[in-house]
Amino acid sequence: MIDECLVSVIVVTYNSSDTIIRTLNSIKDQTYKELELIITDDCSQDSTVKDVRKWLETNKKRFCSVRVLKAKRNHGVVKNCNIGASVSKGKYIQFFAGDDIMVSDAIEKKVAFAEKNSISYVFSRVRVIGKDKNKVEAMKEFCDRGYSIIEKGRETQWNEIIKNNYIAGPSGSFILRSFFFKQGMFDLKYSMLEDYPFIFKYIKKGNKIVLLDEELAYYNITDTSLCTSGNYRFLKSSLLFFICERLPLLLKYRMFSSIYDNSKYFIYYIIYHFFPTIIERYEKNKNKNRM
Repeated sequence: MIDECLVSVIVVTYNSSDTIIRTLNSIKDQTYKELELIITDDCSQDSTVKDVRKWLETNKKRFCSVRVLKAKRNHGVVKNCNIGASVSKGKYIQFFAGDDIMVSDAIEKKVAFAEKNSISYVFSRVRVIGKDKNKVEAMKEFCDRGYSIIEKGRETQWNEIIKNNYIAGPSGSFILRSFFFKQGMFDLKYSMLEDYPFIFKYIKKGNKIVLLDEELAYYNITDTSLCTSGNYRFLKSSLLFFICERLPLLLKYRMFSSIYDNSKYFIYYIIYHFFPTIIERYEKNKNKNRM
């Protein structure tokens, strides 16, 4: 049996009052005992932080240590994650969203998998949940394709992550802390896109993703989920990453069909998600001017 090392669970929140207690309970109920809990809040406008502090009044003794950090202004998920990591003390870091649910033996299995295989970055499957069946099914298909790519080895992983983001790490990354800092943490240039640039850099340096082939979290798709809600800052981060990192490589490897496909995606995303909002604002302003 492996001696338990400290694991820092960093829960990233923003307006998570409807889900945060369920998330925290799933962490409290972990079979793995040596846990540090860090809640880092990105200037929520609801009762998230108040709810967290009340929950901690009766549950903080379960953890080796607890910290609650609240930003004075909204920075985005990347800086929020990095703030939590900067105060962590564990051998491993588990990033986790404030609306997801952790399976009770998730940390125990990830630590054992990392130690047994001497790897710095653990991927595992998730079960996608949510009220919108279409969004849930679309995300499930996206994740399943990612898992199949991982199983084909490093060369396929590299080719696919250049062409498309099909290697996702939903419900949080589980990373060796020393490795996370060696990699330079999450890239602040892409404020709403933490895992994709990190995974991209990880594979680019010659590493191969190894899959822990079990569902160890429930990944919750909601109306405000970044990847499905048409969030402007998420799109901006994705587009910037495409231009700065992926496009030069697609040109280098002459993957012109992928350039075309990605360009269509961004154009569609902008038209579908943002033109209606722009028109709606225009109509509102026009009506105000008439009054």
